[in-house]
Parts: sequence; structure tokens; C-alpha cells
Amino acid sequence: MRALLDTHVFIWWVTDDSQLSANARDVITDSSNILFLSVVSAWEIIIKNKLT
Repeated sequence: MRALLDTHVFIWWVTDDSQLSANARDVITDSSNILFLSVVSAWEIIIKNKLT
């Protein structure tokens, strides 16, 4: 399966946040899936980081 990760899902995954659902965790950890992250998500992370 191909999955486009939402910005929050990506952040919750890399920070091991408990807000990440079990379903999302299963999709991310399944090595047969192909994961994508939008360039817009990268931009959003940079902008949010500059605000803190």
C-alpha cells in the first residue's frame, strides 16, 4: 500500500507520541508499505519550528 503521511502523524511517529493511533503505527511499521511525506509537510515543520 502507498500512504501519504499527514504532518502530525509524521511528527507523532518520530517523537513516539502516544497520540499516534495503533492503525497509523501499523501502516508505518509495515515494511511492505511505501510511505510518502509531502514537501508541504516539511515546510510546515520548518515554519512551526521557527515559531517556538
